[in-house]
Amino acid sequence: MLTSIRLRNLKAWEDSGDIALAPLTLLYGANGAGKSSIAHALQALRSVLATDITRPDAVADAVPAAQFLDVVRDHDPLRRIGIDLGWRDAAQDATQRLSLTLGLDDQGRSRLFAVDGQSGGTATPATRLPGLVASARDAIGRFSHLGPLRARPRRRYPIPRHPPRDVGSRGQLAIAAMAAADAAGRRLAARADAAPQGFVRFIAERLSRLGLIDDLTLATDHGAGGDGLVVRVTGRAGGPAVSLADAGFGVSQILPAAVAAFHVPAGTTLWMEQPELHLHAAAQTALGDLMVDAVSAWENGRPRAVQIILETHSEALLNRIQRRIAEGMLAADQLAVHWCPGTVPATIEQLHIDETGEILNWPDGVFGDEMAELTARAMATARRRTQPPEGGGA
Repeated sequence: MLTSIRLRNLKAWEDSGDIALAPLTLLYGANGAGKSSIAHALQALRSVLATDITRPDAVADAVPAAQFLDVVRDHDPLRRIGIDLGWRDAAQDATQRLSLTLGLDDQGRSRLFAVDGQSGGTATPATRLPGLVASARDAIGRFSHLGPLRARPRRRYPIPRHPPRDVGSRGQLAIAAMAAADAAGRRLAARADAAPQGFVRFIAERLSRLGLIDDLTLATDHGAGGDGLVVRVTGRAGGPAVSLADAGFGVSQILPAAVAAFHVPAGTTLWMEQPELHLHAAAQTALGDLMVDAVSAWENGRPRAVQIILETHSEALLNRIQRRIAEGMLAADQLAVHWCPGTVPATIEQLHIDETGEILNWPDGVFGDEMAELTARAMATARRRTQPPEGGGA
């Protein structure tokens, strides 16, 4: 599991400091505050580590000079980007850390200028760096991303020749992934003591708990144009089953998030952007339960140990997760919440949560000023009541 990331001279960030990552991490903040840059850094780091970093110039293949200039702070070619990654290595039962420094050389080519590491708080000697890099490559290699704009629903989905690795960045492969997981006999349970269910049935139950549907089925359609996948949704108990394309936009938009959370391989870090889009407030609240289930789920008698990072604006989602902490369904240290206020350069503040789910250091302006709104409304009401009726009169 990834435990921290630190960014230096990357887009809006001068130096983020260590950003703690938990099994469930929520990132809040103003638009353009630098939240998405953290995901971009993880993706870039995965690309760099996929190269032979013992060759300093190998990074040019993963991060070409034009791309470097696009993401370095102020587009300054003299600056160097730093990315530090922390992760927990279960095999060594220790927290590891890798620090990379990237820049442009005298010929304007991107290259790796420094690689440093730590294991259990102790500096890693050069002879052991290859092993540390391999461990980092394994940790970041299990990274998946679901963006905020998702594919529109279809009445019929093609059956891919090979099972998809994930649901796709727009969720366009969610139906194929769900069908493949079900056909493979994957069975999931929300908790260690819960009865396991087939993949499609498990997802249907999760969406039912969100209050979006009563039931969902997935079947193969043998049409004139060849075989395809058809999803049918029952909106309310006793109601008709309709095509996913007719079930309401919110259902089709949350389905890829639900499938992604349980489809990714065990140990994956999954980044989701605004999964609450197109959901009403009550469904956003229940979405909090979906995320708690995702990081607590079991498969084949073992915890899935999936890590989820959410870039979100939903207060309702956070409220539900805080409640689950208070009820003992999620430990306080299983959640990390951060706030990016939109400063220049970018800054970030971790919100500390106690065992009752209470946030101990609420910053100003996270979800607006509710008391100011209530006060302004009360004053406006009082003024209207004291004004004479329109048109005069006693």
